[in-house]
Amino acid sequence: MRSIRPRLPVVLVPGLALALATCATAAPNGGGGVPPPYARALPCPTTAAEDEEGTIGPGGGSVRAGRARLRVPAGALPGRVRFRLSQPVAPYLFVSVVPDGQRFGGPGAALTLSYAHCTGDLPPADSLALFRWNPRTRQWDELASRADAGLREVTAEIEHLSGYTIGTPSRGGG
Repeated sequence: MRSIRPRLPVVLVPGLALALATCATAAPNGGGGVPPPYARALPCPTTAAEDEEGTIGPGGGSVRAGRARLRVPAGALPGRVRFRLSQPVAPYLFVSVVPDGQRFGGPGAALTLSYAHCTGDLPPADSLALFRWNPRTRQWDELASRADAGLREVTAEIEHLSGYTIGTPSRGGG
């Protein structure tokens, strides 16, 4: 996983990231703040905030909010867990994912972000990736991702709940 430093200093939303293994509960991104934009994020402004909560149990399931979908496979949860996906108004696609004090076990979850609403000169789908905001390092971490050009979506398996965006990797430290 590569770390990318943001180019613009902006105030970080406290408690946005959540390591699943710690069972900590993070506050939803209701304050309207988002991390500094990833320098190579797709130009996909979000003009209306969306918040969605859903409960997923041991049999697996999914929660969708706006342009984001969290899928949890069967066997990943020992009981029912309430998840919240928040997509605030922002100049780029940003989604935060929060559980309510529970933990995963076994296989991880997958997060899919749609870039179907993005306009302009977009890079090829095979050059896109999901990035996770890391509040400790104040950097965007690139995740191993797969893009579907037909559906205009990017999916990654996630280990930690945090804030996510779509962008292109910076080759050579940028």
